[in-house]
Amino acid sequence: MVVLMDRDYDFRFATNKEMVEIAKRASKNNGMSLSRALDLFVKQIAITGEVNLLDEKELEQQKWARELQKEVQSGIESIEQGEGVTLKEARERFGL
Repeated sequence: MVVLMDRDYDFRFATNKEMVEIAKRASKNNGMSLSRALDLFVKQIAITGEVNLLDEKELEQQKWARELQKEVQSGIESIEQGEGVTLKEARERFGL
């Protein structure tokens, strides 16, 4: 079942400009406008009666984990391209 509702209310609020720009890009990368994503968010809360969001601490942990994943992936790609060092070279470099 598709829930169709008129978009008949212009709601404005203050938020962080940098985060809005990042959110716009992320929304676009996911095939929708930020306005559409926020509209769906409002509908979800209205229909479910729940706000399923991460808190500030969880968001920071998720951000850190994603950055770590990117670093690990970058390291793996470097090794696959032959940019790594041998185990012997690593042991010599770090005195192991």
